[in-house]
Amino acid sequence: GSLQAPSRSGSSSPTAAATIADSRHALPHSRTTTAAPATEAKEAPAFVEGLPRDQWLTASSAIPVNADGVVRDEKRRPYSYELLGQSVPAFATTLADGTPVTEEIFRGKWTIVDVWGIWCGDCRRDGPLVKTLAQKADADPAIDFISLHTPPSRARAAEAYGVYGSVAAYFEKEGGGYPTIVDPDAGLREAFKIVWTPSYLLVGPDLKIRAFRTDLSVGTEAGLDK
Repeated sequence: GSLQAPSRSGSSSPTAAATIADSRHALPHSRTTTAAPATEAKEAPAFVEGLPRDQWLTASSAIPVNADGVVRDEKRRPYSYELLGQSVPAFATTLADGTPVTEEIFRGKWTIVDVWGIWCGDCRRDGPLVKTLAQKADADPAIDFISLHTPPSRARAAEAYGVYGSVAAYFEKEGGGYPTIVDPDAGLREAFKIVWTPSYLLVGPDLKIRAFRTDLSVGTEAGLDK
C-alpha cells in the first residue's frame, strides 16, 4: 500500500503511515539491562537476538536507553533512539545543491529522513530500498522524503564521500537522487544523536521526531509500508 500519514493538521488516521507513529508493536521492556554499580566498569550494551524487524520504533515501543548504553541486536543495531518524542535540533547548513536549509524544512508535513553516508557499506546496501521508499513518499502528498548525509565522526569527516568525492557524484554514478542535507563535519550527526547509520527518522509537522528505525535491508520490501 502507499504510504499515508495523519493530515497536516495533526489529526490521526487509521492508514499505514499513521501506524508508523503509533505504538501497538511495543517491545517488551523487560529486556532492558540493569545499570552497573557506579564503582564498576560500565558494561557493554546488551545484545539481544531475535528482535523484531520491519518495524518503526516509537517513544513507547523502543527499548529504553539505560545507564549502560543502548540495547542492540546481534549486529549492534540500536533498538532505541534518544530523541524520540523530542523536537529536531535547530541547524543551518545547505542541501547538496548549495541551497540553504534549516530545521524549518520539516515543518507542516510528515517527513521521512534517511540519515546515511556514502562511506557506509550498510547505507549503500540499503540504496535500492531507499529509492523505493523515496518513490512511495513522492507519490503521497502528505509525506516528504529527504536524506541527511553525514560523515562517521568529526575525526573522520574527510572520509565522508569515499571515492566519489561528493553526493552529486555518487548519485550521478549510482543513479537516483533526492533532496539531501549535507552535514560537513558530523555536527548534525552529534546534534541528532545518531549512533548508527543508516538510521531513518519520521518527523511530524510539529518538528517532533515520532519514529525511528535502522537498516531497511534487514527486513523486506513490505516493511517499507509499516
